[in-house]
Amino acid sequence: MRSRFMQICLLLSLSIFSFAQETVDTIYGSCVVTEPVLCALINSDAFNRLKGINQYGIVHYIHEGKVPYTRHTHSLGVFFLLRHYGASLKEQVAGLLHDVSHTVFSHVGDHLKNSAHAVIDQTREAYQDEEHLWLLAQTDIASILAEHGLSLESINHKGGDFAMLEDELPNICADRLEYNLYGAFVEGWLEQEEISEILDALHYEDETWFFDDPVQAKKLADASIRLCTDIFASSYNAGSYSMTAQALMRAVDIKLISYQDILFGTDDAMLAQLLSSDDTMIASYMEKALRAKSIYVASDAQSSDLSYIGKFRGINPWIRVDDCLVRLTECDAEFNARYQAARAYVCARHYYRCVV
Repeated sequence: MRSRFMQICLLLSLSIFSFAQETVDTIYGSCVVTEPVLCALINSDAFNRLKGINQYGIVHYIHEGKVPYTRHTHSLGVFFLLRHYGASLKEQVAGLLHDVSHTVFSHVGDHLKNSAHAVIDQTREAYQDEEHLWLLAQTDIASILAEHGLSLESINHKGGDFAMLEDELPNICADRLEYNLYGAFVEGWLEQEEISEILDALHYEDETWFFDDPVQAKKLADASIRLCTDIFASSYNAGSYSMTAQALMRAVDIKLISYQDILFGTDDAMLAQLLSSDDTMIASYMEKALRAKSIYVASDAQSSDLSYIGKFRGINPWIRVDDCLVRLTECDAEFNARYQAARAYVCARHYYRCVV
């Protein structure tokens, strides 16, 4: 009797486990996820921490878009796009987890690393990519993957085996596709219907993303240029991140916070802690960070307080024309001129002076 009861309990537990599912809703569409490893990762503490990490980090507090944009939203979007275009399970896992290693304020880790250099160089390898596997190993992600027969190394998004998720500029990849589409949506430059039209014209074959419609290709490429010049490579982006990094280092020095707080904390909680500090240096740094849009003016090298080199993230997509693939810049002279001008501007060394 006891044996029979145990069998029934086992069957019931297996049945419940088999029907466990998660619905993922994004602006690109919705999908029902039934794979146990994906369901577990979506519900993990480490992944859900990303709800408290803003996509634009400290810039979120000084540059308001029409909707919030967190690393959680971005990661689910990347995951959905990978799934929609037929990525393997491992690549879907890699895409879902690719940003879990972000510090508070997103790319502030890069600026902490850059503090050892005289110039902020956005082209250097991102801190979260360098430390990705180590940081994942400190979370519940590692045990979830092990339970489902996956190693951390096997789902490393920078491991070179996930061409749909990661590719070199100026190519499209799922990560780059998502943050440009959603970034343009946040800014009000693209509506959801326009994004659907872009995705309908976009294809992935033979490890290559390409468009069958140059008009839709140009919409995405234009958004990538505008986001890069107006936001990613802006003086207020560099200034706010630089000052926040200084505030964090000072907070660690006086033992207000620990590096663990930076690695595993959330943006709102960290900002509140910094702003509530009575340390005059932290207060000065944070005032400059939160006023960065109005206090940095163009300068020369001798009188500058801030110097940085931007990373050009402009997309130059492939377009299929008569069974051949050509770059958008090759078939659109007007776009090519704007693309080259934007790249020259972003990649130049910039100098700014703080007027506070």
